[in-house]
Amino acid sequence: MSMSDSVERREEKAIRKIAHPAIGEIYCLNEAEARGTLHEICTDKLYFQEGVSISPGDIVFDVGANIGVFTLLRGETRSAYLCI
Repeated sequence: MSMSDSVERREEKAIRKIAHPAIGEIYCLNEAEARGTLHEICTDKLYFQEGVSISPGDIVFDVGANIGVFTLLRGETRSAYLCI
């Protein structure tokens, strides 16, 4: 592996900061994946299909399956207690 290959690999793995109006700024390794997750959760409301809802006072357990977008969104709206 050449020095330039090594530098390119490190740049690919660099942490990136992206912003979304619903949750503010987040840091990620894969910008495309993070933006896709943001779109699914904040725009498409994918987590709230099929009758799923969260009411004030509900408790939500976030098991950490992705990058925390859902937790950040709920934290911004303060509509439920979050257990991370």
